[in-house]
Amino acid sequence: MNSTNAPSSHKQAAFPDGAEPEVILKFFLAYRSYEEHENLLLNHRTTWLVAIESGLIAACGFTLNKSLEAGNPAASRFIVGLGLMGIAIALWSFISIMTAIVAQREIRKTWRLHFSKSAAACRLPNLAGGGSEFATMYGGLLAGTLPFLITLLWLYILWLVIG
Repeated sequence: MNSTNAPSSHKQAAFPDGAEPEVILKFFLAYRSYEEHENLLLNHRTTWLVAIESGLIAACGFTLNKSLEAGNPAASRFIVGLGLMGIAIALWSFISIMTAIVAQREIRKTWRLHFSKSAAACRLPNLAGGGSEFATMYGGLLAGTLPFLITLLWLYILWLVIG
């Protein structure tokens, strides 16, 4: 593995005893960069999920309000369509969000398995979480559960509309 590239698998050799601190630091920076990249993907995917779902829920509210004013029951089919689209987007978002969370865990696992035990690496901070195992383990909890919360909201809206 080239010291400037991000890690690609778990099958890399551990640092030999007495590895230069500069070499360990280069590996740390490569792993940290990969961790930051996955964190940005997680942030983008969660942000897009919230933005799209907010628009769909606003359209649903607007349609529901106007259909009640006009006494138009046909609008409920449109609301059902919005709801089904919202559920589909939430579930697809869950898959893409989980890929980033799993990638982050694999990066940390590989770092701990192969590199964190060397003497120089012991003086480096953790790749994520600011040194807190709690923050590292549960930092992606909201992003991972948000698609399911949105799905439950859509199911509730559909239950209200369909009766």
